[in-house]
Amino acid sequence: MAPSPDEGTVDHNRYTSDYFAFTYLFPEQFEVMEDLMEGEEDEAKQAFVLLAAYGPPAEDDTRQGIVIFADKLEQAGRDTGGPSGYFAKLTGLLEKDGAKLVVANQEYTFAGRRFARAELHRAGEDEGIQAILVTLDRGYALGFQFVASSEAQIDSLIASLNTLKFTSANVGAHGPGKSKQ
Repeated sequence: MAPSPDEGTVDHNRYTSDYFAFTYLFPEQFEVMEDLMEGEEDEAKQAFVLLAAYGPPAEDDTRQGIVIFADKLEQAGRDTGGPSGYFAKLTGLLEKDGAKLVVANQEYTFAGRRFARAELHRAGEDEGIQAILVTLDRGYALGFQFVASSEAQIDSLIASLNTLKFTSANVGAHGPGKSKQ
């Protein structure tokens, strides 16, 4: 039986996704938040939180955090031209929720994969910076969402994607994210 998109393991600060065939090292001082989305599961099984990990609270009670997620593209109506196209609806929803888009569709490459980045800033009670980097894999938008209170912290969290490694079974002659048949 094939693994579900949310099947993965955490060993110390290493997250391994069985479905998407990658490993990622998150900051050692971060704590995995297993109940982050408790009670908010996607009944249709189209969106998954793969990992949520947060650092210790700072003096001002803000916390840096990482959420890895997978969002089924065709069901979400977001399969519109690669990772950059995914952000059209996503950033619109976040802006309606009070965030201000400050970076849109900036491209990066990590682990041989093309990622698109959007960055949003929030004011008020949820003040902070939210950067989301997305790549496409197996019919999903595979995303890394970082939250922090400063650009330096966001940059450091994004740099952690340099630890991202996809296995050869999921990358190669068939292209990123396509399994050998």
